Amino acid sequence: MEIKINEDFSLNSDPNQWILIEYRDGVNKKNGEATRTPYPCYPGTLMQACMKIVDHSAMKCQTAEDIILAILVAKEDIQTAISKHTEKMERLGI
Repeated sequence: MEIKINEDFSLNSDPNQWILIEYRDGVNKKNGEATRTPYPCYPGTLMQACMKIVDHSAMKCQTAEDIILAILVAKEDIQTAISKHTEKMERLGI
């Protein structure tokens, strides 16, 4: 089951691994339209997946204050998404 973290990331798993999907903005070369392309990566642990989300969020920043804010927002996004997922699983009796 896919867990949407925020607009740029979602988290999934299969029986063997975590799958972190990063959505990147781009431009279609044929028609010039804006696109969002998914790029999966396969971190070894859930913690590594979460750290990658935090790292990528902070890398876009220009100041130390912005980095701190990006880290806090990423943390909140992760906690909210996992809490919603947990509640949904409980409602389904899983």
